[in-house]
Amino acid sequence: MTRRIIAVFSGNRAEYGLQFPVLKAIDAHPDLEYRLIASGAHLDRDFGRTLAEIVSDGFTIHAEVRIDMETDSLRATAQAIGTGVISMSKALESIKPDLLVVYADRFEGFAAVIAGTQM
Repeated sequence: MTRRIIAVFSGNRAEYGLQFPVLKAIDAHPDLEYRLIASGAHLDRDFGRTLAEIVSDGFTIHAEVRIDMETDSLRATAQAIGTGVISMSKALESIKPDLLVVYADRFEGFAAVIAGTQM
């Protein structure tokens, strides 16, 4: 049987904490493989750039999805979602997952969900 690939999108430390047991379960399952996609605050120095924390937990980060946001405005947020959809679609095209897990309440997760539903 071919192992199923499950992409897991994480945009910040809070999401990652909730996804940690999901990632552990996927990693432990003989028929599953995870592909971790890090974005948002994980990539931002102002928020601790938490990629090292994820790696120290024993996980591999398979893709980094940058979402550019110029200013803090409604237009900038809408544009950030657009760039996020484009960046996320490139990551999904490369990873080719069977499923995508997104646990989010911010615009980064929204961008991931939009890309995921179309791919």
